[in-house]
Amino acid sequence: MIKTTVVCIIFIMITGCASIGELAVNAAGGAIGNMLDRRIEGELDNDVEEDDKKLENKIVKETK
Repeated sequence: MIKTTVVCIIFIMITGCASIGELAVNAAGGAIGNMLDRRIEGELDNDVEEDDKKLENKIVKETK
């Protein structure tokens, strides 16, 4: 039990909690940015679905 706790504490000290927190903040920021982008595109009457289809075709062509 104590050995497991010590190993966990050492792992957290080596990797650092700051990197874990930074990853969570970046993921949340990206999700919020995507939601805002969709809402703004909707308000501007841009067809988001059409743009997605165009991008998907480009991605498929680049990967082949």
